[in-house]
Amino acid sequence: MTIERLLRWFVVLIAIAAAIDPSFVLNGRARPRVSVLTQDGASMDLPVAGGQSGRLMAADISARLKRDLRGDFEIVDTRDEAAAWTIVVGDSYPEEAFPDEGRVSTVTLQHRLAPNVSVTSVAGPASVPVATAVRLRIVLRADGLTGSASDVIVRAGGAAVGRAAHDWTSDREIWTAEIAAVPIGSPPFRFEIDVSSRTTEETDLDNHAVVDVDLSPRLRIFVLEGRPSWASAFVRRALEEDPRFDVSGVSQAAPRFAVTAGAPPAAEPDRLDRFDNADAIVAGGLEALSSSQVAALEQFVRERGGGVALVPDSRAATAVARRLLPELETTERLLERPAALTRLSSAASLEASELLEATAIPHGANVLARGPGSDRPIVLAVPVGEGYVVFSGAMDAWRFRGDHDRGFAKFWRSTVAGLALSARAPIDVQLSPVRAAPGERVSVTARVRPLERQRLGDRLAMDANVGASSLRLWPDAAQGVFRGGFVADASQAPAQVTAGIGDGSAKGTARLTVDSHARNARAPLELLAASHAGVNVDADHVADLERHLRGSVSANSERRTRYPMRSSWWFAPFAACLSAEWWLRRKSGRR
Repeated sequence: MTIERLLRWFVVLIAIAAAIDPSFVLNGRARPRVSVLTQDGASMDLPVAGGQSGRLMAADISARLKRDLRGDFEIVDTRDEAAAWTIVVGDSYPEEAFPDEGRVSTVTLQHRLAPNVSVTSVAGPASVPVATAVRLRIVLRADGLTGSASDVIVRAGGAAVGRAAHDWTSDREIWTAEIAAVPIGSPPFRFEIDVSSRTTEETDLDNHAVVDVDLSPRLRIFVLEGRPSWASAFVRRALEEDPRFDVSGVSQAAPRFAVTAGAPPAAEPDRLDRFDNADAIVAGGLEALSSSQVAALEQFVRERGGGVALVPDSRAATAVARRLLPELETTERLLERPAALTRLSSAASLEASELLEATAIPHGANVLARGPGSDRPIVLAVPVGEGYVVFSGAMDAWRFRGDHDRGFAKFWRSTVAGLALSARAPIDVQLSPVRAAPGERVSVTARVRPLERQRLGDRLAMDANVGASSLRLWPDAAQGVFRGGFVADASQAPAQVTAGIGDGSAKGTARLTVDSHARNARAPLELLAASHAGVNVDADHVADLERHLRGSVSANSERRTRYPMRSSWWFAPFAACLSAEWWLRRKSGRR
């Protein structure tokens, strides 16, 4: 009877405990979450080691990682922003963006194609001014083509506009072709790149690429002269002779008389803070500029993000130059005969005999030319706020503008063009990627210039257009940054993405090239791991990645509430006690 009572009371206690459902809190070990992603694209159908396709190899590696790591980590096969680590298995840099603070490791699948040549990447400007050749940078990779050669042909409008050839000297080699292509037809200009080898290749799926380049507006240059100056006047004439520039200007010929050139300025000379239509300003006759004009120049550089070229023609002008460049110190030097300056860039050389040589230069200054003999800086570009200031101490270089293949005109055209192109747009629109295959997701990032943030106010979103379709961009954590995305469509080829403030007072544009071969021209996947504190391995060293994860990712402890009576294991003793108690009673003849 005693055993029967014990069994009966044990069953009752289990039932009572289950009804009460007690709980208690323990410090437990939480398994870190790891997201395992496999890429999907046309290039994943190409064979890798053993003749297996990259898609099947990626699936095998993903299954292995889930099997080997599930004891230490919580594995998910979807993208998870809360994951402690992300593993990407594929063959090229992904089109989607990953958070900068995220930790990413990669497994790179190497396509074993030999002999074969592939287009790794293509880089070119988003737009070019009129009458300008387009410089394309095409990176090729060859495997197993030693002793052979490949030809690169760039076509526009069905005509060959650029060509390059290369002889391969090693089994695995990377070569960069720099081709200046001439645009044909109406903008946007489409350049088709084809690579052919003099040896039969395994596949030609990765031998093609397409790049779209738009026609940018003429560079708008405003020339401001506090008084008539030969130095700035001949700079203006050199720019006016170049069809890439749209030049206007104001010269204060007398206290109450000003001479204008070109189109009327968009604002009064004293209100250059409103001169949003200018990309760069050339300032001469500096010592005659009013204090309000100098302050407007400074605001144009610091807040507008524009570029200003200071062209002094006398030592007195350095006092004004120091208002923009406080750390600049100069001394005057006169030469018996003109001499060419020592150039430190690809710009043409200047000749001068009256020089303002810098004895102290601002921090971060880039010296463009140095004085003959003294090697002191004469022409320098200095970042100031959001923009740049160029100071030229070659005061009488205009006198020798006709010598040495018109070096004066070439120098100032390239220098002012660089200033204008470096000016920040009211809204800077960036796409990732800039070349996308149909069906790929494209990320859009719009950065609003500080001067335009006042117009933006507390706006919660920004409107954008992708061709004829609308797109909404939402604010990012960073001030003045808006982000969004869309899926590339073949019907959008090419697509212009425009983001702007509601009243249309400020906008920015970017152009997307929709190319079916874009997935075959991605940057190496290992760059993703290098930029996100991870490691990159190949398919034969997945175990190294697993060891890295176990050594780098530590489990977090967390307080968890436990409900012991909710365990299904209690059914076993409950049923066993009931059965034993029933069997003992039947054995003794009781019911």
